[in-house]
Amino acid sequence: KKDAEALVSVITVKDTIFSHYLEVQGNVNTKTNILIQPEMPGNLVALNVVAGQHVGQGQVLGRVDDGGMNQQLASIENQYALAKTTYERQKNLWDQKIGSEIQFLQAKTQMIGLQKSVLQMKAQLGITIIKAPFSGVIDEVFVERGQVVSASPQGLMRIVNLSNMYVSTTIPET
Repeated sequence: KKDAEALVSVITVKDTIFSHYLEVQGNVNTKTNILIQPEMPGNLVALNVVAGQHVGQGQVLGRVDDGGMNQQLASIENQYALAKTTYERQKNLWDQKIGSEIQFLQAKTQMIGLQKSVLQMKAQLGITIIKAPFSGVIDEVFVERGQVVSASPQGLMRIVNLSNMYVSTTIPET
């Protein structure tokens, strides 16, 4: 009688890398992708960036003409400085019981009013400056220096944050 063939065999298992690939079509998008709009319409007197440039949060990208607000601010600041000096002198006199209370209160009211005017004018000037809302890359610039700008569907430029990206895919049904 012949020897029966073995029904069980033994092999040595080796550690190997199993690579499996799947091809899909998709789009790379970013979650932080916005159009920069001017807060104030006017002539774009400064454009400090070009497409492809990396920018930091708060970096000045451009500036719209302020229509003379800088000169108005300087004038109001001078008026405030005078009102502050007048108030301080009236306060010194009032503390020494010299002068009238009404003069002291008028000087104080005028100084406070001009101080608020300075702050309001600085806030208005602030909206003429176009700043980067976050760090990223200027993807595209749609305007040129000297152009009259206002809020538009196109915007002034597009800024994207390339560190916050994702791939959107559509996997075909089989």
